Amino acid sequence: YPGYEKYVEDITLEPGESKQVTVVLRKSPPPKITEVTLSADKTEVYEGDYVRFRVSAKLERPVESTTKYKVSLYVNDKHVADRYVDVYRGFNSFSTTMSYRFTTEGNYNIYAIADNVKSNTVTVSVKKREAPSPPPPEETYTVAVSVDKTEINVGEKASLNIEIRRI
Repeated sequence: YPGYEKYVEDITLEPGESKQVTVVLRKSPPPKITEVTLSADKTEVYEGDYVRFRVSAKLERPVESTTKYKVSLYVNDKHVADRYVDVYRGFNSFSTTMSYRFTTEGNYNIYAIADNVKSNTVTVSVKKREAPSPPPPEETYTVAVSVDKTEINVGEKASLNIEIRRI
């Protein structure tokens, strides 16, 4: 029976002898996690940025039926998130992603724990987000236009004078 362990009493019978035997079936415990690995899509970010973490786990053997595992994410030893992952029959590993938003400048040590197995630690460096530079001050100009004639005929010349001054 898949997913069950059998416990059978060992007996020896002589020819013609019979004996009642009890067979006990117990549900097999789910496979234990043997290794947890953590990776990050970025390790240098600015305040307010999100980092996506991938948690991968290996199991001691394939699962015999759908099994749920809990993955927890820690930032500087503080628990910040949980994710539950269904592992389907026949699989002996899984991975999931978890995101975290860093709001304060500094260096952070991140790790994951699944089934009491701790991952490697990833360090994320968060830099202060600098305020955008202010726009340059607006400059104001005056434009003066003058002409030497108020009327001209076809073929006549006129002088146009344009003066631009910064205020």
